[in-house]
Amino acid sequence: MNKLYRPLFILLVVASFPLFLTTCSKSEQEGTAIENTESPAPAESAPVATEIANEPEGLKLMKASDCLTCHQQEVTIVGPSFKMIKEKYPLNDANVKDLTDKVLKGSVGVWGQVAMPNHTNLDKADAEKMVRYILSF
Repeated sequence: MNKLYRPLFILLVVASFPLFLTTCSKSEQEGTAIENTESPAPAESAPVATEIANEPEGLKLMKASDCLTCHQQEVTIVGPSFKMIKEKYPLNDANVKDLTDKVLKGSVGVWGQVAMPNHTNLDKADAEKMVRYILSF
């Protein structure tokens, strides 16, 4: 190797060494993370599966929708709590029909000026199951 290029070569090797170490270190860490990944034991997941299987249909549908973003069982967030709705609307066919229409078409002014958007993406029968769940508390 030419005497002129030898110092440049040594400088290049020395300057590249930290990059080499970092690259090797990341590869080893990624490999370790993949090797240490474990799936939960079946005994831990069984109660959750049983709990979900025992949930009322209306609650399952609400969890799959955006209802719980604005409504909770006993706490007012954006819209009224389910408990407040139940207190205002006893469970009967007229109230179920009225509230199902409000869920599907949207509503404003009943609980303040914050509007509940329409939920035209919901099936009417599913919306009714949700309303019946809320009024069944």
